[in-house]
Amino acid sequence: MSKAINYPKVLRSCCTAAVYVAITVLLGCASGVKRSDKAISSAEALKRECINLQGQIDKTIQSLDGVVAAKNADLSTAFKSYVSEMKTLKSQTKKVASQSQKLKKSSQGYLDAWEKSMQEVQNPELREQAAQRRAQASARFEETKDEFDRIRSDYELFAKNLREIEVALDHDLNPAGVASIEGVIAQAKEDSEPLKKDIETIIAALDKVTAALSRAPAVE
Repeated sequence: MSKAINYPKVLRSCCTAAVYVAITVLLGCASGVKRSDKAISSAEALKRECINLQGQIDKTIQSLDGVVAAKNADLSTAFKSYVSEMKTLKSQTKKVASQSQKLKKSSQGYLDAWEKSMQEVQNPELREQAAQRRAQASARFEETKDEFDRIRSDYELFAKNLREIEVALDHDLNPAGVASIEGVIAQAKEDSEPLKKDIETIIAALDKVTAALSRAPAVE
């Protein structure tokens, strides 16, 4: 039996990474072409993994449909397919988590370099502008907390149903057993839609971050 997939942690990590990059953009700073390019590359890589995660969610749901549609003789094969898709889904969430950490590291380095360079600025007007932008960024970060809570709720519900479906079928793999959990399967399918929209929101945010970073002036 596969271990529980920590969807909330993955999504919080993913969202937080996007926010870190957004903060650097809002601050209007740059620490060099190489740092900017590295952050852009990380953001684009995370976007690809998020897209793959969306696709794997669809494949997992399709495998559930296969279990429901399977006849008695085909139930074992259909269930094995579901378990396999669950394992792939777990693997994909790990890839998202890993890439989000890389993005967090590269964007934090970008921000740290900006902070270091600002220590050399003596102009009080420039310092005040930087302080205002920092305050705006902090406020924007606080605003994301409500979004994190909504995403966490969506993922917790989806993951819970997926795990319980696997446990139930593992111990009662027959037509009657499948029929008894069709309601849970239907709910899992329904819950997958807001989940995918959550990921779509992150993807859109990463697109905006990448565009903003690409336009940002870079100085050594």
